[in-house]
Amino acid sequence: MSYKRRLRDAATPTGQVERAACETAWEVQDACNLRALTAAWLEHIDLMISAGLDGDEINSHPSTLAFLSKLNSLTRMTPGRESAALSLCREVAHGREPDMEYEVIPLRAS
Repeated sequence: MSYKRRLRDAATPTGQVERAACETAWEVQDACNLRALTAAWLEHIDLMISAGLDGDEINSHPSTLAFLSKLNSLTRMTPGRESAALSLCREVAHGREPDMEYEVIPLRAS
C-alpha cells in the first residue's frame, strides 16, 4: 500500500542527504553527459542508503524522479523506443542475433 512522507528535517543528517540529492537533481536538468548524470545519481543513491532510506523511499524520492526525468529526456524515451530497446536486449540476452536497428537521435541538430 502506498503512503506519503515528507523529507526528513533539514537539521538531521538524513534530511541534509535528501536535500543534497534534490539540489543535484535540479542542477543536472541542463546536463547532456549521460555518464556524469548517472554517476551523480548513483552517488546520491548510495548516500541515501547510508542515511537509512529504504528501497521504496529511494525509488519514489523526488530526486530519483527528477534524475529519471532527465534520463528520459536525454534518451528521447517514448513507449515505442522503450519497447524496441527491450525487444532488442531480450534477443541479445537469449543468445540470438537481433535483426533490428535502433534509432540514434542527436541531442543537437546538425
